[in-house]
Amino acid sequence: MRLVDDHRIPFLRWLESDESSKKFIHKSVPSATGNEVLFNQLIKMGYLEGFHAWVGTSSQGSIIAYAEAKITGKTHKNELELIYVVAEVERGNGVASQLINDIISNNIWLLEKKLVAFINPANIASIVVLQKNNFTEVPSKFNGLKFSQQA
Repeated sequence: MRLVDDHRIPFLRWLESDESSKKFIHKSVPSATGNEVLFNQLIKMGYLEGFHAWVGTSSQGSIIAYAEAKITGKTHKNELELIYVVAEVERGNGVASQLINDIISNNIWLLEKKLVAFINPANIASIVVLQKNNFTEVPSKFNGLKFSQQA
């Protein structure tokens, strides 16, 4: 589901409890001086063209995953770079696959854009997640692997 202000408390709780996810998400807004500032910036960025953010939640309503699609220096026209992270305790449980599937299935506007992901070749788990969601490897001029969503 789209990241909205109602996610503030569970999102901040997640960042406080999961250091690796916190570091990963802070890369999106390096100028954010704290988790609250980060969250506020992500909400503001959600109103900009070319930036979209989503969260995955557990059955208890806890935030367990975060994804964003945005225009970056690596993307071409009509591409959005997909970036995602899953809570450490949930990795390997299908959370990333489900979140990406939900994003693709529930956002019809994505038909106008192509999602791409740049992956470290050692990140086998992400490669598998992307392949499960109909992404294929395509040539890239950047280090690492580039995967592109296929119609």
